[in-house]
Amino acid sequence: MAGDWMKIELETPNKIEVTEMAEFLKVSNNEVIGMLVSYLAWLNQHCKDGELPTSSINYLNNLAGSTEFCNALSRVGWLQFHEDRIEVVNYERHNGKNAKERASNNRRVAKYREIKKLEEDGLSREYSSDVTDIVLQERIPEKRTEEKKIEENNPPSWMPNERLESLTMEYNNHV
Repeated sequence: MAGDWMKIELETPNKIEVTEMAEFLKVSNNEVIGMLVSYLAWLNQHCKDGELPTSSINYLNNLAGSTEFCNALSRVGWLQFHEDRIEVVNYERHNGKNAKERASNNRRVAKYREIKKLEEDGLSREYSSDVTDIVLQERIPEKRTEEKKIEENNPPSWMPNERLESLTMEYNNHV
């Protein structure tokens, strides 16, 4: 489906678990990352709750191109084998609708902060939708209702009305 995406942290290639998997599988870290991307993409499409039938083991190993891929995931604590099923550890933290909503919300808030910073700087640089990773990790600002009403009634004086309306519509569409 167009527009589908999955979350991969920037530090993933440097995680100790990736190195341990690479050593266990006798491949490079980059090869493990490729295997993980295929695995995570498959999970996003076919796993709803973080549990899989045990029959998935052979399929996932074939998908990754390694007969020991699932064992490697288990060794680093990312997969647990049970008698009647396989459990994807911390599934909801990284996969599924909630994780995507959290990541989307972080992007939306980062964009909002970038616009606010431009307002504070008096438009010292052109508007840009690019945001830094640090901004993506910041918490959502908490505002009292009175502050929100004051901001809504007082648009920044430096911004042309058409641009303000455009940004407001874009922001409201993402809320």
